[in-house]
Amino acid sequence: MKNRVFELDKPTFQFKKELDQQKARSSENDMVNIVTIIGKEGGTSQNLIGTSFVKKRALDSIQQARVFLWQQKNLNNTIQKSMINESTSCIQYSPICYMETKNEGSVSEKKLFTAECFNITKNANIHQDLISQFSIQVSNWNSVDRDHQERIKNYFSREVELRVVNNDTHSARVKSLIFKMANINQIKTNIHQIN
Repeated sequence: MKNRVFELDKPTFQFKKELDQQKARSSENDMVNIVTIIGKEGGTSQNLIGTSFVKKRALDSIQQARVFLWQQKNLNNTIQKSMINESTSCIQYSPICYMETKNEGSVSEKKLFTAECFNITKNANIHQDLISQFSIQVSNWNSVDRDHQERIKNYFSREVELRVVNNDTHSARVKSLIFKMANINQIKTNIHQIN
């Protein structure tokens, strides 16, 4: 009876036998331990690589912050060294153009011109004081030396060239008249102190 049952269910018994052999082979095989070890070592290596990458980025960020702070400190030191104490009193110079217009030997008009950033001519008292001082102090006026005359001529020529168009005869006449009126050789200077 045993043999008959075995013969009838032979494929099932054969399958169970092969399955038992496979199970025993996989549990007793050396490769199972190698795979486990490789998996463990691979996970550890990946963790170390990730940690190393994070540390490198943190060190780079710290280095960049250190360089930035060092540069900022140097800039602050440079600014502090170059700053002037605000309470220090000193003489400040401002260029002013004084012009007298004469008709038949008598002065008809006196004007002051200065850069807009200086408010000297906007204050009426200072404006009148300067005009009276420049009018009275005839002996204190000095001629401009040759070097400064050349610089003034070059600057004046550039400014005229920029503002006068050269494409017609009218503009050419205007430009030559401006140069005749300028008469830079006759410019004189005077230093006047305002309190």
